[in-house]
Amino acid sequence: MTPKECERIYNEAYRAVYWTAISLLKKEADAEDVVQDTFVTLLESYDTLQDKTKVVPWLKKICANKCLNRLTRTKTEAVEPEFFDDTEYVSEDFLPESVVESKEKRKIIMDIIDRTLSEDIRRTLILYYFDEMNTKEISEALEIPQGTVLWRLGFARKKIKKEVEKYERETDTKLYSAALPLLALLFLKEAEMVPLRPMPASLAELSASVNTSVAKAGNTNVSTKLVTETIRKGTGIAMKKIIISFICVALLGAITLGVIFILNHDNENNDNEEPRKSRKRSVETVNAATPSEELFSTPTEELMHSFDKTALRAADIGSYVTFGKYEQDNDLNNGSEDIEWLVLAKEDNKILVISRYGLDCHEYNPTENVTWENCSLRTWLNTDFYDSAFGLREKSAIILSTVKAETNPVHGTPAGNDTTDRVFLLSINEAKQYFADNDARICPATAYVASKTTNLLDGNCWWWLRSPGYDLNNAAGVIGWGGVESQGSRVWGKTPVVRPAVWISVEP
Repeated sequence: MTPKECERIYNEAYRAVYWTAISLLKKEADAEDVVQDTFVTLLESYDTLQDKTKVVPWLKKICANKCLNRLTRTKTEAVEPEFFDDTEYVSEDFLPESVVESKEKRKIIMDIIDRTLSEDIRRTLILYYFDEMNTKEISEALEIPQGTVLWRLGFARKKIKKEVEKYERETDTKLYSAALPLLALLFLKEAEMVPLRPMPASLAELSASVNTSVAKAGNTNVSTKLVTETIRKGTGIAMKKIIISFICVALLGAITLGVIFILNHDNENNDNEEPRKSRKRSVETVNAATPSEELFSTPTEELMHSFDKTALRAADIGSYVTFGKYEQDNDLNNGSEDIEWLVLAKEDNKILVISRYGLDCHEYNPTENVTWENCSLRTWLNTDFYDSAFGLREKSAIILSTVKAETNPVHGTPAGNDTTDRVFLLSINEAKQYFADNDARICPATAYVASKTTNLLDGNCWWWLRSPGYDLNNAAGVIGWGGVESQGSRVWGKTPVVRPAVWISVEP
């Protein structure tokens, strides 16, 4: 990495990295240390990035993990009793764009978040909405069950909405009236307010020294590590001493590597040090989940950029389109692949699509006697899957839809209340309405799904429908050969295949 390239990335990423650090650590000195260490990691690992256009979200995750490593992980100290109640699913759509664009209104919401949420829950919210970590990554980073992460996010949304409504009643001030998913944008706007500090001279000198050492020694990993380790050990020391020390180490490293090369050139490849496993996984995750900067030059433009709907708008019913990404080939090293969707319906500048393949496996609910409104599968689809499959660009095109609670047409089982979802499953009636026959309903499994389930018939899936089965302990589905099973399958203890559906706006 050249000094010029380093400075470009620093200027692009500094605000987001610093806001992550100060929001999680709350101490300026600690935040500055982590920010410096994060950019040192950039220099150390830049050459390992598979897609260098995705360096900003990668840096945010690196920074978040470094912050969490500094924090003493304890249980939430002051969680209100309602946290342990059945937290209903609350959509992200309770914050409008007017809140985000107004500095005064943003301050009100941020004060509510800081005042009413425990540190554990507030940090989880930031990791999910700003640092673009999915619930699995947060679970691993915080060393808590994934279900706890989902619960914290649901509780946070419910609590913020409750406090916003309370504020409106008490002050007779309307904070919101529209319906847009804007928690991520709220945090992003706050990060934009961070003053941009000039890049420290040490980073420019470091990148120049790394280039020099690599050129002389011919070993990127070792020479980079020698230099960057010096910077890490020098955190908190005067900048001049840091510069002198890493230049000396760089020169010493180059000389040492030259001697090693002469004495043992046959084993040169053994000197290359593999990146740590955790870091490699982080890089691959970001490469798989973040929109390319070929389309967006900054995170703000990425979030606000209108989605190109030309291909979707031109698609006919029965054709396939690509939209979002998800793991499909069961090779985690390759990241995610484009999701193919079957177009089921077109109306009023929107299209209804369902995944061409079964994309994942998930139980309907961990306990019995449940409807779509309250099941854990609905929560997972609208949080974890939604976050993993769609970048901010795709999310802006997904419509919040009213999902009808349809009584089981054969057994008369009631389905509860209508819901509003971005991602949902088809009902029994819809599975019959949108597909001409059993053959049309046959759903092949991806290799990823095939490795996780035995509910396959010649490679085709048994996939969930949202309708209840013959009672509320069962949910309906589609059998591998395409027939609709109205009697259903037990909601708990089984993990049939999930075939999500979404309405997408194709308005010009």
